[in-house]
Amino acid sequence: MQGRGFARAWTRSDVALALTLAVGLLLLTLRLGSPSWDASNNPRYVFDERYTAFTAEVFARGDLDLFAPGARRIDYLAHGADALPLGGRVEWSHPPGAPLAMAASVLVFGYSEKSVRAVSVAAAMIALLGVAALAGRRRACIACAFLLLDPQFFVLARTAMPHALVVACVVASAVAALRGARARGRAAGAWWAACGAAVGLGAAMRWTALPIDFAIVAAALWSVRRARQTWGAAISLVTLAAVAVYLGTFVPYLAAGHSLADLLRLHRSMLWFHLHMPARFVGSSPWYGWPFQISPVTFDARPGADRIAVVLCGGLRLLGWALVPAVVYGAVRARQAVRPTSAVAVAAIVGTWLPWAVLGRFGLAYYLLPAMPFVAVLAAGALTRLRIRALRLVPVGAALLVFAVSYPVLAAIPLPVRLVRAAYGLLF
Repeated sequence: MQGRGFARAWTRSDVALALTLAVGLLLLTLRLGSPSWDASNNPRYVFDERYTAFTAEVFARGDLDLFAPGARRIDYLAHGADALPLGGRVEWSHPPGAPLAMAASVLVFGYSEKSVRAVSVAAAMIALLGVAALAGRRRACIACAFLLLDPQFFVLARTAMPHALVVACVVASAVAALRGARARGRAAGAWWAACGAAVGLGAAMRWTALPIDFAIVAAALWSVRRARQTWGAAISLVTLAAVAVYLGTFVPYLAAGHSLADLLRLHRSMLWFHLHMPARFVGSSPWYGWPFQISPVTFDARPGADRIAVVLCGGLRLLGWALVPAVVYGAVRARQAVRPTSAVAVAAIVGTWLPWAVLGRFGLAYYLLPAMPFVAVLAAGALTRLRIRALRLVPVGAALLVFAVSYPVLAAIPLPVRLVRAAYGLLF
């Protein structure tokens, strides 16, 4: 009897997770074409889609000559993106991973809002599957619900920018690192190589993935207390695979006639860009306030006669407020019970957040997004330890309520101007 009840409990967990993922996919794809780009000749992009999506279209038509250290994109900070020539909008300030992924979608489905944003949606679904794997079957549904209902995750999962892709790669590297740390022999080697591939792909999206992945791999190796000689093999496999995949994203660039010297100059140019970013910018805030920040970053605003459609990335974020408690909880669990998943989750959060404490350039609250899947995993773990089961639903219900109220300004639904100013002025 106990065995049958146990089997039914696992089945219910699987069904709940499947339903959560299905609803998540529906929400992410609903109104994916809004805000629209309006005109094909001079599209009105949403926030930094003007760089990533624009570059994807350039790559899709094979014009890789523009991907070179030419006009300094930093000029847009002073004069606005509209002042940049079209060639200056090509995304050379980051590696080409995200534009290349979106270019593949453009080649198959054509160039449109939906075709490039669908890549971010796919990355978000991969991240949700990774969160389910990290959380375990009993906690997977709650963890995925927390992440899906986070306003920043939802907005960036529907915007043609690299951030959702970075999250997918970081979560994938964590899953592979934990599998590699627990496995032995060839299986361990395969998992570490897969981890390295995810590390390299994440770095090809944005360099900010590197400190996160370093922390993840270190925590995974530390948590299993294996012999030191296995560490060298694991680190070597991760490094080799990461370098190979990262450099592989530049193959189209080299195939277009650029030399290795050009590639080196391109990296110097990207590094120059980040070293010369100003300390402050519109919407930026101090790194230590990001988990608790209520004021959002405005991604888009389209006023009409008496209505306005906006996209606000941020606002009330229950998952962000849970970050510090989740780190404390995860650290205690990792130390007392030697929980590899808790150790990796804490390391990923710290690796995402603390590097910004030493950087002199400005930062935006949504840069903390790669930490959110791990906060969701730890929060779900803490909730499932509550003896009163009904209490587990309270945070999920609160997150669902906040998401429902915030949805119109996350999905660009036109609302009366007075309502936006009155209602959402209190929430954001």
